[in-house]
Amino acid sequence: MAETIFTPVEFEEGFKRGEEDVVKVQVRRPAAGELRGLAVLDILRQEYAAVAKLAPRVTMPVITEADVAALSPADFMTLGSAIADFFMSRQAREAAGL
Repeated sequence: MAETIFTPVEFEEGFKRGEEDVVKVQVRRPAAGELRGLAVLDILRQEYAAVAKLAPRVTMPVITEADVAALSPADFMTLGSAIADFFMSRQAREAAGL
């Protein structure tokens, strides 16, 4: 069984959830079943709808679709990049220093 890989993500602005400001999350590598209903190419292109649908499945604390909508453009790109990085092979990630 493959090990679960988490990537810490720190947002510049983050988002508000109740009284709490969320500025850090962990993103984990999605399992194949968590990609159900999504086009991998849309995730790699960081299409909003694909990232917003996948984020609740792979983040801790869970980022809801509403939370994704509240992100600044820079924070959205940070989240999308962290998710897209999991589609690289281990060798490519190591070569890129990820």
